[in-house]
Amino acid sequence: MIGGIIGDIAGSLLEGAHLRTYNLTEAKMFCHKAHPTDDSVLLTATAHAMLDDSDDFAMYYRMYANAFNDCKFGSSFSHWLISGEPSVSSYTNGPAARAGVLGYLDNEEEVVSLAKKSAEATHSHQEAIDGAQAMAWMIWAMRKRISEQEIIEELYQRWNYYVDANHSHDLNKIRRETLGVDCSATNTVPLAIFIALFQARSVETSIRLCQYVGGDTDTLACMSGLIKSQQFAPNPRWEHMSKQILWRKAQPILQVVEQFEMRFDDSKSLPF
Repeated sequence: MIGGIIGDIAGSLLEGAHLRTYNLTEAKMFCHKAHPTDDSVLLTATAHAMLDDSDDFAMYYRMYANAFNDCKFGSSFSHWLISGEPSVSSYTNGPAARAGVLGYLDNEEEVVSLAKKSAEATHSHQEAIDGAQAMAWMIWAMRKRISEQEIIEELYQRWNYYVDANHSHDLNKIRRETLGVDCSATNTVPLAIFIALFQARSVETSIRLCQYVGGDTDTLACMSGLIKSQQFAPNPRWEHMSKQILWRKAQPILQVVEQFEMRFDDSKSLPF
């Protein structure tokens, strides 16, 4: 779980920015202005529901949105908060970013079913639902050590996501041609998977590559960081700095992270 939050915090100041390099210093990424965004808040809400063995995701999302009411939430989520109804244009990547922790559950069918339910709590567009299911399943598949070939085949067959090591994404081209901030699940979820699966050597390089691509950096890095942390533990220094920021700015999130790690995250005992 912490891999996603590290990515979110590291990307929080860079949304829409175009960096000349991805070697941004740690001091810049984890400065006093860095903060958990709506992605960390709602990822934590999903985790809290899991800890309570609840599938009433709407209640937890509203509870955390009220607790962090100074946070800037996405337009589709904000529409739901106000109206109680999903927006007709709710095709965004928010449900995907917050659904990843569901992949820590053991049963594949339960993971995909709960991801759908978590997305439908606030979003009605099929692209947002697909993004949530694909992201949760991706975390499940990584934890089950499913092969890369099986993963890319499943992503294509189930959600029509084309992710390939050599042909699906050109990061330099995306960086050059992207205008504004693309928050669509269809474009950003496969991109986050591609970066984590085929381009990054660690959680840290995964996050740095998301910063280099630009655009919706906090959400992109949240998803990619969470995926890559299923293969490699995050740099302890980065984890420590992120938890320090949570301690200063969002202690309820830190408390859930620690509880979640104790119950679901066995990465400390994995031999890789």
